[in-house]
Amino acid sequence: MTAPFCIGVTGHRTLGDQVTVQFVTQAFHDLLSQTQQEHSAGVIALSGLAEGSDTLFAEAALALGIPLEAVIAYEGFEEDFPPGSARQRYQHLLEQCQVVHRLPFHERSDDAYLAVGQWIVDHSELVLVAWNGQSAAGKGGTGDVVAYAQEVGRTILHIHTTEHTIKLLEPANGMTNTNFEEYKLFVEDTARFSERRQTITNTYITVNGAIAGLITFLVRDSGFVNWWLVVTILPLLVFGILICMYWKQLITQYKSLVGLRLNVLREMEMKLPGSVKMYHREDELYPRDSQNMPIPGRGLNFSDLEKRLPLLFIVLYVILGLGLVVGTLLITRGILPSPIVVPKKP
Repeated sequence: MTAPFCIGVTGHRTLGDQVTVQFVTQAFHDLLSQTQQEHSAGVIALSGLAEGSDTLFAEAALALGIPLEAVIAYEGFEEDFPPGSARQRYQHLLEQCQVVHRLPFHERSDDAYLAVGQWIVDHSELVLVAWNGQSAAGKGGTGDVVAYAQEVGRTILHIHTTEHTIKLLEPANGMTNTNFEEYKLFVEDTARFSERRQTITNTYITVNGAIAGLITFLVRDSGFVNWWLVVTILPLLVFGILICMYWKQLITQYKSLVGLRLNVLREMEMKLPGSVKMYHREDELYPRDSQNMPIPGRGLNFSDLEKRLPLLFIVLYVILGLGLVVGTLLITRGILPSPIVVPKKP
């Protein structure tokens, strides 16, 4: 099933005269309507719900029946609006939102406003920008968000608030295609490392299975009465344990190498326009601690599961070794009868 197309907004709070407000409002309506017609899987609108551009965009989306998701900058964001119609307008829009994302800021700050803009850029495939084309007057302004969107290669439609034009903004340095090709190479390289790790696991399972099978055959043949077979079997047990230790070390090394590549891929996803952010979405499947970090050994972490296989074989070898020595000692001294009947030679 195809995911909905996400379209976000950033822009000035104060747009200028009424003519500009009408131009921006109509531009939002037309662009949202066009996007809606082009994507049969649906469209989701992302807005910080601040006064000005954010509010006009949100109202245009709702008027077209497009689901609206809000990104709230900090606790008590309603205090950003003066009491009266402006605050009521915000509260009405908030009530109409399908989802509300609240950022972890406790008070108003430039960092909070910048984080909202970057969050919207990161989660949008297309960003509409109501902007006068000038640098931000302060940290977190529209110019900063536009620069970030260009840096990560997002698709941007610039609704110029002074020239009253609409045009596509190019990514910074025109690196989008290069980033995508590099991303593909990293995906292929990561897949190769994962395949090698799986091959190593399959190989060592086969080797340890053969060792365990040979030990079982020798134990059955000894009947726990031949010390010379015990002396023969113990080196095999030690050899098997050493192989498992080396196997575990290889798995750990491959996990680090694959993890390094996955971290690079996550960074590269943020610079690709229209990326579904597959690795970011995969991260959401893992249980996380209070610091929002993945919990080792939990979730769908196959590396952590693989690391337990050598330990299981080591435990098996230790149990076999102890059972062999203790059993042979007790049986050769006549304390216990042999559980295995060894046929006598004619």
